[in-house]
Amino acid sequence: MARAATSVDPGRAVYWNDLGRSLELVPDLAGARVAYRQATSRSPYTPAFWWNLGRMEQEFAKQNEPGAREAAYDAMRRA
Repeated sequence: MARAATSVDPGRAVYWNDLGRSLELVPDLAGARVAYRQATSRSPYTPAFWWNLGRMEQEFAKQNEPGAREAAYDAMRRA
């Protein structure tokens, strides 16, 4: 349902955030990170979206993905 919501109304940041939360449960962490990035680009002043993105970036930083650690810090600062 979350994916359908982003298709019907792709401009609404909360739908992208919901999609990210749903993908975390699957788990599709790469997809969740993309969804959270979409949420923050649509609503850059919502701390919860940045917080969620920061958590996802932190997961990738644990896997030693280049740039993920800096991205996690940046997202958390914005949150």
